[in-house]
Amino acid sequence: MDYEKEVGKLDQASDIWKPGVGMHKVLILAEPIETEYRDEEKGTVTPQIKLTVLVDKEPKTWFMGKGVTTQSVYGQLMHIGKAKGKLSEEAITVVVNSVKQKDGKVKNTYMILEAVEIIKASEVTSDVVGGDVVG
Repeated sequence: MDYEKEVGKLDQASDIWKPGVGMHKVLILAEPIETEYRDEEKGTVTPQIKLTVLVDKEPKTWFMGKGVTTQSVYGQLMHIGKAKGKLSEEAITVVVNSVKQKDGKVKNTYMILEAVEIIKASEVTSDVVGGDVVG
């Protein structure tokens, strides 16, 4: 194991934000940056985004996977970005709940309240034509 490299990673983690269970009001300070997470032990690379947010008056870095569903944090943020034309300077409310799964593991779920309203509005204004959703 490369201990010097591992210690360097620890020093970088001080500005990382991982929202815990509860309600968090944050301000997005800049547009998201596409990046990737490299798990050197497993040899995998996972696409993710890096978002700079203001949490309790402190700038933090929030990393998240590039989800593929509307329910993912990434999907919710993309809906906000589409509706607003940008993400920077947007205030959002992140609600984190802890859910116990059937296998006994605990998983956090994330909901961005502003995205819920935007997604609901887009579903209401969509028209169904010949079985296809248009809108």
